[in-house]
Formats: sequence, structure tokens, C-alpha cells
Amino acid sequence: MTVAVILMYPRPQGLSGTVIALVGIVLLVVGLLVGIRPTAPPVPTVVFVMCALASAVVNAAGRESSGLAEIAAMLIPLGMAGSIVTVLSFERFIQLADRALKAVVCLSLVVAFLIPSIGVTQRDVNAGAIRGIYEHRNGFAYVIALALVTHLAACAIRGGYRSSLWWVPIFGFGMLGASSVSALALVAVSVALYLWVRLLRGLSPEVRSMVTLAASSAALLIALAATLSWSRLLDAFDREDTFLSRTEIWQGAVTAWRERPLLGFGWGNVLGADDSPAAVIAAFSGYDVRSTHNGYLAVALQLGVVGLVVALGYLAGLVVLVLRRAASDPSGPAAWALQIVVILVLGDLVETRAFVNIGWFLLAVIWLYVKGANRSCSSASID
Repeated sequence: MTVAVILMYPRPQGLSGTVIALVGIVLLVVGLLVGIRPTAPPVPTVVFVMCALASAVVNAAGRESSGLAEIAAMLIPLGMAGSIVTVLSFERFIQLADRALKAVVCLSLVVAFLIPSIGVTQRDVNAGAIRGIYEHRNGFAYVIALALVTHLAACAIRGGYRSSLWWVPIFGFGMLGASSVSALALVAVSVALYLWVRLLRGLSPEVRSMVTLAASSAALLIALAATLSWSRLLDAFDREDTFLSRTEIWQGAVTAWRERPLLGFGWGNVLGADDSPAAVIAAFSGYDVRSTHNGYLAVALQLGVVGLVVALGYLAGLVVLVLRRAASDPSGPAAWALQIVVILVLGDLVETRAFVNIGWFLLAVIWLYVKGANRSCSSASID
């Protein structure tokens, strides 16, 4: 079941949300029949879905689609996450996820080499970039980033890194073939986080807290310095034109959001028909867009400022949870949880990652596992 879920939720090209929903429902029903009772989903995700329902009701009039099907599809990953947490340990889940993500990466590379018309980007601007079984090269690079950090965590759990001699070059080749600078940046950040958590293992609990605070402060300073030197970084990676075009798309998205700032246009009603915000964004930026290229703007467009506040609160709570877990128990699962959350939080700055598909599913899994571990530690200390 775990492998099926991981293979399903990266959402390859041609696999519609309806197919994902149907497969997810079947897996949930099978789990219930064999006696699996899912753990209750994270409270913030329930509030987020309620915001989506409220927005759908407000925007239902005059629309062919109210987004109810998309909202229902959001509940299925939460149920799958609850089922997995019920029957698997955190370590076992990571090991199974490692195998599944490796299978996705290998399948994408095979498709790229054997069926280039599907697996290689054909457009002039990205000619030759590997996209595998995904609609865009960035989607493939994003899954490679998840696969790499999951592989490192699985190696830490097994206590050996010999298999990395084979897999890291494969991941590196796929990442270079996808030619995604944002994904490369996420990998660099995640590897730094992994090394930092490994460093914490040799320190006392008191020192860990101090090091965690110092590292968090240093990360903020580095982020500030990168912001001040943004133009130089873009010029170094030859991405200045890309950034300028996305800036215009973001400005168009903000203009569209101002039309319905409180509850947005409804979940799933963004960048669709001609009367949707896509028309506003296209008119402003001059680009025929299918993405806001910013997950936070996408949430604001669909659920308004109310949904955005809930989303940011959910992510902030997760960051605090995983930092506490890493400081108190710097193990392989703790490093993995921190890396995944950071990848999704930062990745949402350039694409919608945290609130759809595998990102939505993984955040729920991490919340439930880390919350459960924290409760167990608290109970043990009381006893």
C-alpha cells in the first residue's frame, strides 16, 4: 500500500486527479476491510479543507465546477497518511518510500532514453531537458530531490552508505538532465540540513538546543544575504530572464487575487477557463500560464487570505515540530522530516508543491509521525 501511494501521488503526466482519487479510495477501502483504522488527520489540514469548502460554496454560483471533486481528492491523501502511520513505523515508511521513489526516478530515465518524444522536453527553450514521466522537467527534478533525501535517510536507518555509490550518481545525472536550478538549490539546502542533523548526534541535549538556535539564525542571515545579491545569483546561473518573466506572472496573480481577497476563487478554479484568474494573469504578464509559479500565491488565489493564513500556520507549526524533533532526537527519520518540510516550504516559492499531490501527503505523514513521537516522549518522561 505504501509503495502504491508513493508511486501514485507524484502525479505523472496523463494521470488525472480523478484516477488518483479512485485508486486512493480503493486502497482506503481495502485497508478498512483488513482492519486498518486510520489515525485522525492533522487539525490544520482539516481547517484547510473547511476553508476550501467555504470558498467553493461562495464561488459555486455561475461556475460549471465548484471544485468539490478537487476538495474531496484532498481528503484521500490524508486518509492514506493516517492508515500508513497506523500500521508502519517511521523508519519502515522511509525505507519503503526510498524504494518507491527510486522506482519513479528509474522509470523516468528509462522513458527519457527509450521514448524521447515523451521523456525529453521538445520545446525550443528547454530542448533536450529530461522530464521523464512528468509534464515538466521541474516536476522530475523535484521528485529526484525527494528521492535523494529519502535515500540518505534510509541509509542512516540501515547504518550503511555503500548503496549511495550507485544511487547518488544516478540522481545527479537525472538532476543535471532536468536542468532545474531551483531543484539543485533545494538539494544543496537539504544536504546541508542532513549534515547538520548528523552533527547534532554527537552533542549533548543542552548543546543541541544552542546549536539549533545558532544554525537557525545563520540560515536567516544567509537567506537575507542571498536576497540582497539576488541579481548576481540569477546572472551567474543565466536565469535572469526566467526570473523576470515569473515576476510578471506573480504581479498578475496578485492583481487577480485583489478581485476576491477574502476567500479566493475556489479550490481548483484557478488557471482553468477563460473567465478564471488565468485571463487576468495572462493579460498582465503577456504569458499563457498554467501555473502561478508560487504555491503561496496559488493558495491565496484559490482560498484567499483566510486559506493562506491557515496554510502558513500549518507550515510554521511543522517547521517547529521537526526542529524540536531534530534537536531532541537527531536520527535518520528526524533529518528526513526536516529536509522534506524545508524542501516543500522553499519549493513553494517557485511552484505549487506543499498543498497538492505528494507534498500534501508527505506533510500529513510527517505531522502524524512527529506528533506521535513527541507524545510518546512526553509520556515516557512523565512515567
